[in-house]
Amino acid sequence: MANIHKDQNNLLSMSTRRLSRVAMLVLVVVVFLQPAIADTSFEVAISMAQKGDISYSEGLYAEALAAYNDSVVQDPYNSVVWNKLGMTQSQLGQYTGAVESFDHALKLDPYFGKAWVNQGDALTRQGKLEVGIGAYDRANAINPNDLRALVNKGMNLQDLGKQDEALRVFNEVIRISDKEIRSHPNDAKFDAGLWTYRALAFTKLGRYREALESYDLALSVDPKHIEALKNKQALLYALDSVGNVSLPQTLPTTGVAGIRPTKKPAPVMSYIPVLGVVALVLWSVYGKRRYP
Repeated sequence: MANIHKDQNNLLSMSTRRLSRVAMLVLVVVVFLQPAIADTSFEVAISMAQKGDISYSEGLYAEALAAYNDSVVQDPYNSVVWNKLGMTQSQLGQYTGAVESFDHALKLDPYFGKAWVNQGDALTRQGKLEVGIGAYDRANAINPNDLRALVNKGMNLQDLGKQDEALRVFNEVIRISDKEIRSHPNDAKFDAGLWTYRALAFTKLGRYREALESYDLALSVDPKHIEALKNKQALLYALDSVGNVSLPQTLPTTGVAGIRPTKKPAPVMSYIPVLGVVALVLWSVYGKRRYP
């Protein structure tokens, strides 16, 4: 009888050891082998999007396009990557595809303000100015202080011959930017875009000295800011082409840098020739506007 119990205990012990070995083998497979089998679609999508970001930042738009395309194939529900894909297509002049990509982004996230602005830019480059204005209006409905959307809308209105509406928009840009500068001076010191859009609005209003000062402030924040560099160069070229026209003098700066009220407006007639030349040069240089 004792031997029978002993045999049963040995069998139970052997079964327990076998079960332990099987459990250990399963654990090894799950912990060590499973991650090496394959990455998930989500992980691949993130990896490809990161690759696209690096290529885009280096100006390698063809490589960025391929990476973003691979990313949305793996994960078609990422509105941010769809927006980046559209931006890359715009850089390559593929505006029809860009509009479709922005549409994908906006279907996923109708409150994606930057995607609305980017869509407006792509539509504008297709010559669809009115539709582009509609996209800019959607962006401003989400964020009334979106200066990029306002400036681009103003330029579309100007191109459509709606000068009065365009001037109201540019004045609104000045009002909002000045309010932002007064309310958040520390943030304004590091916002090159704010100064650039403010400068462009000043240019459109014929306030050239204030425009140049705003471009200088933008470049003091970011010396490589493409739009500030290009726009300032175009304005200086336009002014120089009419014989180094004397710009209106302004009062010394008070408060936050960049806010300088005009001491005495120059006679309107003196600006007519300058405005004509500036408008012509800016149109020829920026007939196809690009915003990163």
